[in-house]
This record gives sequence, structure tokens and C-alpha cells, in this order.
Amino acid sequence: MNSHLTHAAEFAAEAAPGAQVLGTITASGVALIIGTLLLLGLRGSDTIRINTKQSVGVTSIIFGIVALAAGGAWADIANGIHSIPSGALEGDASGRFGDPGPAAVSIVLALLTFGPKWKRMIIPAFLGIATAVAATRSGGYGTILTDLIRSTILRLAGAE
Repeated sequence: MNSHLTHAAEFAAEAAPGAQVLGTITASGVALIIGTLLLLGLRGSDTIRINTKQSVGVTSIIFGIVALAAGGAWADIANGIHSIPSGALEGDASGRFGDPGPAAVSIVLALLTFGPKWKRMIIPAFLGIATAVAATRSGGYGTILTDLIRSTILRLAGAE
């Protein structure tokens, strides 16, 4: 029986190198899947447990990164969510506090996502999505990290 399993594994490996197990999944499909996971986790589910600040923050950051990569309406959703908290943090050169820079905004959004003790998990979810957008725009290590996460997730899904 062991030889049958070996032959089946060899056949699968030779028949379709690089083929997708579940079929075609695009970046939009990955955004849909992660967004649905986040929504179910926030609403409460018997099987999907995304109910801690850390798990909500990480899932929402990943969703934001993938949503930007998917483009279209997905990117519009992430950018729209980002505009709310970042509008309060971003200044301009003529403002009283000056312009903190996109990297500072990204760091502050991450601190607000993971720092406070949130009673409602929807708040760190929105802040996590905003963090993903801000980190992608910030340049430097923030952009490198978000590009690495994006390419890894999309490659695993066969979408890149």
C-alpha cells in the first residue's frame, strides 16, 4: 500500500508542476477570502477564531496588503478605510504640528492597532487595514515588509 501512495505522489508531482490544488485564485479572490475570514472572525463563528487584538490586527493588515494588490474596488475599500484615521494624523507643512511623514503615520497606526485594550475588535481591524496602506506608502522597510507579505501570500495562493 505504501508503494501506491508513493506512485500517486510521484504522478501528481510530475503531472502538474506548479499547478494549483484548488484551481485558479486571483489576488481579488485572496482578498475576498481573507476579508471573509476577518468578517466571520469579528462577527463570531464556531470554527473561525479571530477574537484577540493580535489576531485581528495581523489579519486586517494582511487583508489591507492583499486588497491593495488586488486593485479596483478592493484597493478603494482599503484606501477609504485608511483615509479616516490617517487624516487625523497627517498634517501639512503649514499645519501647527507640521508633517509627521508617512512612516511616522504608519508606526502610530500600528501602535494604535496593537497597543490599547480595545473592547470592540472592529476598531483594531480598521486600524490594521489603515496600517497596511500607510506602511505600503511609507517607503523604506515598511514597503519592503508589505511587498514581502504580499508576494508570499499571492504566490502561495497561485495568484502571482
